[in-house]
Amino acid sequence: MSHSVIFNFTNLTLDPHIKTLLLDLDNTCYEYLPCHQEALNLAHTAIEQIVGPLPLFSKQYSEAQLQVKSRIPTHSASHSRVLYFQTLFELLGRKDGHIHAVNLENTYWGKFISTMQISPGLDTFLAETKGNGTTIVVVSDLTTALQCKKIATLGIADKVDYLVTSEEVGADKPKSAPFQVALKKAAGIAAETVMIGDSHEKDILGAKALGISTIHFCYDKKNNIPSL
Repeated sequence: MSHSVIFNFTNLTLDPHIKTLLLDLDNTCYEYLPCHQEALNLAHTAIEQIVGPLPLFSKQYSEAQLQVKSRIPTHSASHSRVLYFQTLFELLGRKDGHIHAVNLENTYWGKFISTMQISPGLDTFLAETKGNGTTIVVVSDLTTALQCKKIATLGIADKVDYLVTSEEVGADKPKSAPFQVALKKAAGIAAETVMIGDSHEKDILGAKALGISTIHFCYDKKNNIPSL
């Protein structure tokens, strides 16, 4: 079992013994923070058109997110922007969050997805990896429909053999279920598999616990992003 760190996919090649690639999506196949900031700014504007000025919006949004995650940790629903926005309205003392939450989620994700840019070198790396006969499985938290849209938008759908989400298996990484289901779909074994992802806790430690080799992908050395 090996481990390494990379900052882009340019010139990356896998060891010949690797038959299965497990690949994180968010903040690995694209940079998360710029997309999140653009999307949240647009949602902020939309919410202020409903409730008026919110100078403490970032803090209030974070409070709503934490409240949702405390209720339903390590499950796909804990990432729901519908729940974040509904809870935000409730924290503001309003009773109309359920009226606006779905539209606000659509606003957020529409802007988010349109802002995404594929990570440098990823397209070539995946094409070469697939051409070498390696099975590629995206292993990701969040919901399946949303992650399918992201994969399509990044233009890598034809290079991905399988997708595993926390919605599908009922647990977020680093729980073993996402990795185990990915291996089952790929008919792979841990000794011939590598996991590439940005999160030390979720991707690296989760994979290592099952004896899977890892490559830690970082956009920067601090590798700090807001919670998904």
